[in-house]
Amino acid sequence: MPTSNSEDEDLTEQVSTYTKPAGTTEKITAHREKLTIRPPGPTDISQGKTEKPVQPALACFPTHQIGNRQRSFKASWYTSHSWLEYSVMTDAAYCFCCRNFPQPNKASETAFLSTGYRQWKKATEKDAGFSQVEKSDFHRYSMCTWKDFEEHIARGNTIAKSLTSAHDKTVAENRHYIEEVAKVLCLTARQKIAQRGHHEGPDSMNKGNFLEIMKLISEKDPIIKARLSSKNAKYTSPTIQNEIIGIMAETVLDEITDELYQSTWFSILVDESKDVSGREQLSVVVRYLFDHTLHEEFSGFVRLHELNAEYLKNSICEMLLTCNIDAKNCVGQTYDGASVMSGKNSGVQRLFREEAAPEATYIHCYNHRLNLVIVDVVKSVKIADQFFGLLESIYVFMSSAVLHELFLQKTKQAISGQTTPKA
Repeated sequence: MPTSNSEDEDLTEQVSTYTKPAGTTEKITAHREKLTIRPPGPTDISQGKTEKPVQPALACFPTHQIGNRQRSFKASWYTSHSWLEYSVMTDAAYCFCCRNFPQPNKASETAFLSTGYRQWKKATEKDAGFSQVEKSDFHRYSMCTWKDFEEHIARGNTIAKSLTSAHDKTVAENRHYIEEVAKVLCLTARQKIAQRGHHEGPDSMNKGNFLEIMKLISEKDPIIKARLSSKNAKYTSPTIQNEIIGIMAETVLDEITDELYQSTWFSILVDESKDVSGREQLSVVVRYLFDHTLHEEFSGFVRLHELNAEYLKNSICEMLLTCNIDAKNCVGQTYDGASVMSGKNSGVQRLFREEAAPEATYIHCYNHRLNLVIVDVVKSVKIADQFFGLLESIYVFMSSAVLHELFLQKTKQAISGQTTPKA
C-alpha cells in the first residue's frame, strides 16, 4: 500500500537528520586507499609486497656519458644488493623494500623510492650510492619489515602444506578402505555366499562372511584395522553394503550399455522362474558382438506379478529401458516354447516385434528344445517315467506355501516323537 504524504515527509526528515558515527567516512576511505595503493615508481618493477624484486639481466644496459666515460647499470650488483631492482622504462635503480615496506612518518631518498637512481659512477662508492642507502634508518627498517613478511609467508605456506598433506593422506586412506570393502562385497556376491551373520555382536564367534573376511584383511592392513576399531564411517551396515553392491551393478550395466552402443545390434534371451521364496522372476540377457567377440551379458531380474503376454512384453521393455538399451536395435529374441511366449498371434514375441523391434526374429531356445527331447525320450522308459513323475509331484506339492509349512510341522512332530494332533 503506498504511503501518505505525511509518512514520506517523516521518512525524508529521518534520513536527512541521520548522522554517521564519528570517523566512519575516514575509515572507509582509508580502507579503500589501502586496498588500491601501489608503491611509487614505474610500472615495470614490483607492484606489491608479495612480488619479488624485478632484476632483469639485459645483454646490454643503456649507457650514458658521465664525466669522460660511458657508464651503465651492472647486473652483477644484484648479487651484493638483494633489494635492488632495475626499471627498463626509466633506466634507473630502485629499492624494493623501501618502496613496498616504507617506514611511517619517516623520509627516504626519493631517488631509490620513486624518481630512480642513475648515478652509476657513485653507485658502488663507500659513502654514496647503494652503501649510503643501506646505512639509513629508513632502509634498515624496511629491510627488517620485508624479511619478517617473508618469514610470515613461509610459515603460512608450511602450515598450508601440512594441512594439505594431512588432507591428502586422509583421502588416500578413505579410498583404500572403501576399495577393500568393495572388493570383499564383490567376492561374496560372486561366490553367492551370504554377507551377514546371525549374530554380529562383539561376543560372536562368527560374525558372518563379510565381517570375518574384513577382520582377516585387517590383520595385515593397519588402515583397515584402525577403521574397523573406530565408531564412525566403518561402512559395514546392511544399508551401506546394499548401496555399494548397487553402485557396482550400475557400473557393470554402464559398461554393457557402452559396448551395446558401439555394436548397435543385439538379441535378447529371456526366461522366467521362481526364486527360493516362490516369487516369479524374469531374467533378461543381451547377446551382442563387440570387439570381434560374442558377449552374453545378464542385465537383471524383473519381479513378475502377472504372467500374461502383455505384462511380460512390458517387463522386457522396461528392463531394457532401465539399462538405457534401445529396443529398436534388437534383431533377435529367444524364449521357451510356451504359447504365452511363442504365440504367433498374441505371444510375447509377436507383441515385442509390433511395438518395440520389428526386425527381432523369434528363435525357440535350443536348451528348451533339448529339454523337451530328453523328456520325451525318458517317457518311453516306464520306470524312468514313473520316477520323474513322482519327483514332479513332490515338487508341485512342496511349492505350495501352505502345504510346505504343514509338511515342516509334521516332520518336526515325527522327529520329536509326538503324536499327530487330530484335526
